[in-house]
Amino acid sequence: MEYEIRKDLYKREKYLKKIRGFYHESEIIKVLTGVRRCGKSSVMNLIAGELIESGVKQENILYFNLDKKPYDTISTADALIL
Repeated sequence: MEYEIRKDLYKREKYLKKIRGFYHESEIIKVLTGVRRCGKSSVMNLIAGELIESGVKQENILYFNLDKKPYDTISTADALIL
């Protein structure tokens, strides 16, 4: 699945600045939290776009929209194992 860089999103620099230093830290799990519809997915889209623009291969970025088919039935971490 090829990732499409979204150019129409507002660049949430305040949040991106806090996490940019950890983009390539593979030993650290990064978690975005927030109330429903606060922009978590948009921030993740921005991060994915920045990673691609910095040279990370698209095949190394996995993005699942769990609100859409066929992923809407996923309810456990085990169900994400490919």
